[in-house]
Amino acid sequence: MRISLQSGWKSKLAATETLAETGQVPKDAAAAIRARAKIDVAQIHQIEARVKHDVIAFTMAVGRVDR
Repeated sequence: MRISLQSGWKSKLAATETLAETGQVPKDAAAAIRARAKIDVAQIHQIEARVKHDVIAFTMAVGRVDR
């Protein structure tokens, strides 16, 4: 699970950077996303236990702004 989450997250970061290169995402935004990009697998599992959905748990965990 951890490898899957991390590789999925890395691919999303790479996609954001590609969108920045083509002008579809501001380059500053892509850089800020990369700088703040972290996943907490334990937190994802805690959220998943509560919401009973892995994708929602992942989205909620990475969408937190209080880090």
